[in-house]
Amino acid sequence: MASWAKYSVLSSLVTSAVVYYAFATREQFYPTVVYLVTSKVCVLCLGNQAIVFTLLVGRISKQLFLGSLREIEVELLYENSRYAITETRVAPRRPRAKRRGTPPPKPRCLALTIFREELTTRVFALFTALLFAKVFHWLVQSRVEHVEHAERVSTLSHYRLGALMLWLYVLDGAALSMCAILCIRNGPSVLLLFGFEFAILAVSLCAAASRYGLFAVEQRLYEGQWTAKGSYVFAVDFVAEVLRFAFYVVFFTIVFTYYGVPLHIVRELWVSYVSLRRRLAAYKRYRALTANMDERFPSATDEELDACGRICIICRDGMDEGKKLPCGHIFHFGCLRLWLQQQQSCPTCRMDIPVDDAPAAGAAAGDAAAARKYARDGVCVVESFFEPVVFAALAREADAKRPALRPETMESVAVGRTGCFLAPADAIVAALSGPEAVGRLRAILGDDRLVPADFPVELRAYPVGAAMGWHKDEALYDEPQLECVLTLCNSSDSETHWENADGSLESKWLPPNSLLVVRAEGASHGVSAVTVGDRVIAKYVLTASPVKLQAWYDNLDSYRDMAQP
Repeated sequence: MASWAKYSVLSSLVTSAVVYYAFATREQFYPTVVYLVTSKVCVLCLGNQAIVFTLLVGRISKQLFLGSLREIEVELLYENSRYAITETRVAPRRPRAKRRGTPPPKPRCLALTIFREELTTRVFALFTALLFAKVFHWLVQSRVEHVEHAERVSTLSHYRLGALMLWLYVLDGAALSMCAILCIRNGPSVLLLFGFEFAILAVSLCAAASRYGLFAVEQRLYEGQWTAKGSYVFAVDFVAEVLRFAFYVVFFTIVFTYYGVPLHIVRELWVSYVSLRRRLAAYKRYRALTANMDERFPSATDEELDACGRICIICRDGMDEGKKLPCGHIFHFGCLRLWLQQQQSCPTCRMDIPVDDAPAAGAAAGDAAAARKYARDGVCVVESFFEPVVFAALAREADAKRPALRPETMESVAVGRTGCFLAPADAIVAALSGPEAVGRLRAILGDDRLVPADFPVELRAYPVGAAMGWHKDEALYDEPQLECVLTLCNSSDSETHWENADGSLESKWLPPNSLLVVRAEGASHGVSAVTVGDRVIAKYVLTASPVKLQAWYDNLDSYRDMAQP
């Protein structure tokens, strides 16, 4: 607040000094105006003052319509502002863990290069107005999501939010109408770009207002228990995606007709189409998961509620009763239904929630694919390695051991990683070396000689900033062992990458309950840096030979500082 005040006061003083100097030296109005708009220093000062005025209007509008911003909204603004100049995404970025399937940024500054001969001060003013509008559209969408989940919201807050949406409707409509009228009157120009942007903003605003309206209907008429609301919300989001895709097609067609092939818009058009398909697939999964939620998800017992602290991680409120997912995590029934409207995975561990009740056929097909992959490249990923109930218990064990993890100090290709050894009697070790787990890997890899090695099992965590460089695992036995990595939790954006036998590179976000198997001295592999969230894994070794090499003892000595929890 103090820095803003200093900046605005200093800018106003500089602008006043520049204007005073212009009047003092030119004495007449017309020469003064000519000097102010032709001098580079004057233009720079006046432009800076315009930015100060814009920020002042934004602060007053924020206080009038929204009041104080929540911490998550401030974080969202900082996150979005990093990309606001170079991308067109109007849906707010979540400040938390990255969601799989989220489309990559879409650069709009590249679109400005099509109209590079029309770049003027007016265009930059319009661009600033567009960014100003985007900020309030982000806040509206975030505040609507907050209202949907909040237990109590004051009547004044509802009126203020409604007034803000009405004001943005007027702004979007006026900007879109102005761009359309000028383009019809004067022909295609850079205003096409701004008209397209404001059209996309208007679609997002309509979607947010529709969701807000559905929420109001649910509260007024159904006392918060409107079971059909989810279908309507998905319909609203689907229509919004269709309209966005339609606007992309129209914009692409106009630009192609008058300016040539816009290659970067081809990419955006494809991403919009993929997003539309993903939205439809998500709707089908949502309908399947919520058709019989009471029967599909069992109610949690008092002991299970006590074990999770009786806190719903979605709304952060207490729980006297809740529904348990296959991974073992528990949530309010209503919160879970709202969450499934957006994602069909566990909010805590990000494990996909199975739609069908008989995944055995899918598991068999996955094992067969993993077997072919390992035979060809010496590396494979086995998903849904443990039964959901077993894996949920292992994930809880790993969470309980997090305080025991210590930064790794030995020389390694990994940076920023923490870890510890697990005792031989530990529950995680028992599950990994149990007959079911070992038997499944023997069947997949086609080697009945495989047994758990006598090298300690490691529990590792990759917090923000942690990564592992490209490397090949060193052979510890006279027949290279299998390095196995079970992902226990993964809310990060980090991916594991490896080199296939044909030299091609492959990357994959490893979901919880997936097992990565890499043959030592085989495929080169690594882990990209974590920028959000974290990942917890258990690493263990299977071997077909009991004969140890000197590397076994050297590696064990380098890990001496990793204490057991």
